[in-house]
Amino acid sequence: MAGYFEMEVIERSEGACDALKVLFRFIGNSVDKAEVVATTFDKALGDSTAETLLVPDAEQFDRLEAALRALDTLRQPAAYGAEADRPPLLRLTCYRDQRSSRHAVSEDDLAIEYFNARPHSDNFMFHSDSAVRLTHKATGTTTVSDGARSRHRNLTQARDMLNAKLAENPAPLHLNERSVRALRMRLPTLS
Repeated sequence: MAGYFEMEVIERSEGACDALKVLFRFIGNSVDKAEVVATTFDKALGDSTAETLLVPDAEQFDRLEAALRALDTLRQPAAYGAEADRPPLLRLTCYRDQRSSRHAVSEDDLAIEYFNARPHSDNFMFHSDSAVRLTHKATGTTTVSDGARSRHRNLTQARDMLNAKLAENPAPLHLNERSVRALRMRLPTLS
């Protein structure tokens, strides 16, 4: 794992969920292989409100992070002659894998919770608690992995993400409608 991106909507609305889809699609199209590690679904909106994507290639992760930092709402100058920008719709945090601190967190410092990521699915058989939520007891930092069917693989991914979160504390990027329009222009297949 080179790193991962945590994306979440700030304002729970259809426009923010659409913006999340655009960002998800942009990241998916920009790298050779991106793996969905966790998804948060809001039943009231009928859409996902948070996604975590794992990018295995370090070079692609760096290139994508630089492209997304250029679109950060808080670092962009206001458009000439335009009205004030609207508040951000999305929060995006980029975490880089820290291989040197891989075993820095001991088992005693973690609270491990296994759960069923999709308890209300149509398939009533073969439900398993393979999703993993890790909480670092000292800091309260939490990671969730539910992308794989294997409990062991989810635990490994959650532990890698927790190590990356604890190793660095990056400032999150904020994307508003103007940033999402810029992403949409880079994706000609999106309507």
